[in-house]
Amino acid sequence: MLLDRARARRYTGSDVLYGFSFDRFGWWRFTQLALNIGDEVAGQNAYLDGMNSTFDSAGERLSVSLRALQALSSSGAGGHMCILFVFAFLFLFLIYLLLTKRI
Repeated sequence: MLLDRARARRYTGSDVLYGFSFDRFGWWRFTQLALNIGDEVAGQNAYLDGMNSTFDSAGERLSVSLRALQALSSSGAGGHMCILFVFAFLFLFLIYLLLTKRI
């Protein structure tokens, strides 16, 4: 109740309006709804900002990995990398078959 009066004073300049007129016309409910929506929007914006920084850091790591792969492929070790990828794929496929008991 005290918090509601403080919010009413902050948004209306007076807590006298907190009484009968708010309850009579339902303005106080709309004010509370607007305040709750504002709090929810602020929380969601903070969450989205956190997601944005997470995606930025993941994008940076991916670009670093791609640059390292490009440097590796340009150094002449492309044939070895191809054999390594084929071996890894076949090994993981064999594990998949063993776990699903299709052999």
